[in-house]
Amino acid sequence: MTKLSLVVIFSIIGLSAAKMQNITVTGLFKCNGKEMENIIVELWDKDTFDPDDLFATTQINSKGEFTVKGGESEIGSIEPYINVLHECNTSAGKIILIR
Repeated sequence: MTKLSLVVIFSIIGLSAAKMQNITVTGLFKCNGKEMENIIVELWDKDTFDPDDLFATTQINSKGEFTVKGGESEIGSIEPYINVLHECNTSAGKIILIR
């Protein structure tokens, strides 16, 4: 067998071994005890050998609540995390990383 044939065979085996994995994150953000508005929440998947995947982005509602969902087919387990872009206690935008 040629090298190209082996690569194609291993690629097909890898794709068939991948399973769909989903995540839903629901939360409430407050700043100094008050609901926050106009805050962006990003749901990401950490990848070891390539750039992280952005699953979804949402904006917090007027009560400070959010729900964000995402997923992908992957051979191993997904490693989700969220980034929260906010201006709580700062005049410039700030990012909180939650794993």
